[in-house]
Amino acid sequence: MLAAYLDESGGTDTTVLVIAGCLSTTQRWTRYERDWRKALNEFGIQFFHMREAAHLQGQFKGWSTRRRDALLKRLVYLIKESAPTLVSVAVDVAGYRELLPIIKGARPYSDSPFFIAFQSTLSNLVDAARQGKQEEKVALVFDHNADYARPALSLYSKFKEWGYPFADGLGPISFADDKDVTPLQAADLIAWESLKYARETRDSRQRPMRASLASLTELEVVSKYWNRAQLLELKRGLETKLVSEKSFTELNPPGGTGITF
Repeated sequence: MLAAYLDESGGTDTTVLVIAGCLSTTQRWTRYERDWRKALNEFGIQFFHMREAAHLQGQFKGWSTRRRDALLKRLVYLIKESAPTLVSVAVDVAGYRELLPIIKGARPYSDSPFFIAFQSTLSNLVDAARQGKQEEKVALVFDHNADYARPALSLYSKFKEWGYPFADGLGPISFADDKDVTPLQAADLIAWESLKYARETRDSRQRPMRASLASLTELEVVSKYWNRAQLLELKRGLETKLVSEKSFTELNPPGGTGITF
């Protein structure tokens, strides 16, 4: 089976919400875990968390930036060796709030940009597997987050129940602690880099793409950025369709294919 390890970064209290991670075979993940733990042991840390590394906090307190960057380069290399496909979905939070009046209440947890980010992520993962002519379903492993675990599980069940186009390609979904499951540490790194790119490079052009992310883009990258312009275009399209409809629920009924983000 294929397995995707995923993490979220940002949220409703920031400008962008990101879900990102990597897709590979279970065989490759087994080799990756061995090599990842070996690298961490050599640098004297128990687990990798990108926020701590970026700010030289926690286990990285007292490190030089040169030592931190050497570890980061090693870990990026291991990701590139083990996970041929990266996925990244970003949603502009303010833009989503402008879309919200149309879809609010029509779906579970649609009041959060996690709704569109999660759906886009699952759709992109299944598309990537099918384009690679993989027959296996994609198992989903998310970093356990108290804010998002329940919405993720509920939406996953509804996508299956309503027969969304990508639902047949989904394997089981589970949640784990990234301190224990090393592929989630890779997802954490990718989610952090994706958030920094969306906030500081793609939108504001304040900084160039970071070297670690530039290196990772040498892989196959399946990405989607729902910026404000795209969300407003989606809003206008839904408003047009709703002219002759009584509600979003009638436009997007259970049992139908629904609107796929």
